[in-house]
Amino acid sequence: MRSLLFFMCLFFMTMISGCANIPVATLFELRSFDENAFVALRPEDIRTKIQLDAPVEVNVAETRLSLQLETNKGERQFTYPLILVAESKLAEEESWFSSTPARTEYELALAPDGINAFNAVQASIQSDKPTNFAFSVNAKLKEHSMINSEVVLTILLKLYAEKDYLTLIDRATIEVTVSD
Repeated sequence: MRSLLFFMCLFFMTMISGCANIPVATLFELRSFDENAFVALRPEDIRTKIQLDAPVEVNVAETRLSLQLETNKGERQFTYPLILVAESKLAEEESWFSSTPARTEYELALAPDGINAFNAVQASIQSDKPTNFAFSVNAKLKEHSMINSEVVLTILLKLYAEKDYLTLIDRATIEVTVSD
C-alpha cells in the first residue's frame, strides 16, 4: 500500500518547538515510498544530518530516530538510538543576497541496537499492512550552548547509500524554551 504521508519533524525533548514545511522536491522524491520501499531499506545506510547555527550544540547521546507507522493494527511507534558518524564545523557563507552564519553539522547513523530493531520491524511489516510512515529525529540540545531563545536548524535524511540526502527542514527558525 502506498504511503501518502512521509514527513519529518524535529522535536526537542526539553522544549516546545514549531515545525517547518517540507520542501516540495522532497515530497516529489518520496511520492512513491511504500511498504516495499520500506522493506527494501538497508538500516545501516540510513543517515541523518542536523545542522545548527553556532554556538548551539546537540547532545548526541540523547538523539534518536523515531518511526511511526499507521497500520491495520493501529498506530505503532518505534525509537532507534543513533551514533555520531561525523561532526563538522561549517564556515560562514556569504552571497550577494544573504549570508549563512557558521554552523555545526552532525552526521548520525543507526546504532547497532537500532539496526537490529529496525530489521525486526521490517520483518514484521507485511503482517501489519502499513498505510503511512513518519520519521522524526528527537534531539536534546546541550544547555550550555544555548545563548538565544531561537535555534536555526536544517534536517537532512538519507535512506539509500546510492542517493543524496533529502532536505526535510531547511534553515527553520525554532523558538526554544528550557524546561525544568
